[in-house]
Amino acid sequence: MSTDILTRSYETLIGRYIQKKQDTWLGEQYEYCSESGEGSITRYFLESGIELVLLKNCTHHRLRESLPFARSNLIEITSLIKGHIKVRYHPDDEWTQCDDSHLIYFDWSKPLPYYDFVCEHADGIVLYVDLNAITKGATANNALQQMMTRFFRHQKRIFTRESLPIHRAITSQLMVQYSESLMNQCILKARALEFLSHAITINMEQEAAFCPDQRIHEMKYYIDENYDEVLQVNLLAQQFNIPKLVLQQQFKQTYGCTVYRYIQRKRMEQAAQELIVTNKSVTDIAYDVGYNNPSKFSTVFKKHYGVTPLHYRRKNCPGYIAR
Repeated sequence: MSTDILTRSYETLIGRYIQKKQDTWLGEQYEYCSESGEGSITRYFLESGIELVLLKNCTHHRLRESLPFARSNLIEITSLIKGHIKVRYHPDDEWTQCDDSHLIYFDWSKPLPYYDFVCEHADGIVLYVDLNAITKGATANNALQQMMTRFFRHQKRIFTRESLPIHRAITSQLMVQYSESLMNQCILKARALEFLSHAITINMEQEAAFCPDQRIHEMKYYIDENYDEVLQVNLLAQQFNIPKLVLQQQFKQTYGCTVYRYIQRKRMEQAAQELIVTNKSVTDIAYDVGYNNPSKFSTVFKKHYGVTPLHYRRKNCPGYIAR
């Protein structure tokens, strides 16, 4: 898949932005040149039509660039567990942002004359998928068209959607350093396909909106970083110098819910992720996400997900054994 697009794209970056560090058992590893940024990029060639890229502590700015390469029905999906990435395709556009609460999807079908790209301390994955290679059979054309229509409506090159706990959990699993073996190769491929299945089947009709008021944007990221602390709408309004009514209206317009609901949702999503990827007790997880009363935490969790925390853990971790 990558030899006619991604490899050519990487060749234009080598020496200018990145340098090859070494070959790996499933691909190649690069690091940013000291003058252009920091962090490492590892490429895994999983099979024809699927390439996985791991980003580790990547900080890099690339402004006023062009992307001359194109490939019909190739899509890129980015998922982060730390840091953020933002991109725009005209200097007057709003930035589209990817972080641990949003995924970004990109369409490679046409050359791109202009873009600005910024990543800051980004840890996560980028999955490249050739839809022609994975949609086969009598209904392949219809399925392909439906996917592309859902991904990129109204001629958009990019869109963003909410990142759910399952997305972040699989992203974390793919970020693990795997030793060379046939079993691990199968595990990587299976998890990449599992991530893809969740990325293309859940809430595809929902797109994230972004408010032009930068204070709303900054407050949302403050909540993301401090969800485990005491957060009150009145205090947040004072801290970011926004009238409470304006704050509530613009936050809901931008993120589709009230500030209070967003805080609650952020805590529940973090709790759900910890239930999946750790062996912490429900009580410890409750404290981790800002609840001093584990009973109240369990009540809110059940209201949010429809099941108790323990039921959620058993459902998503079949091999879990309570201690």
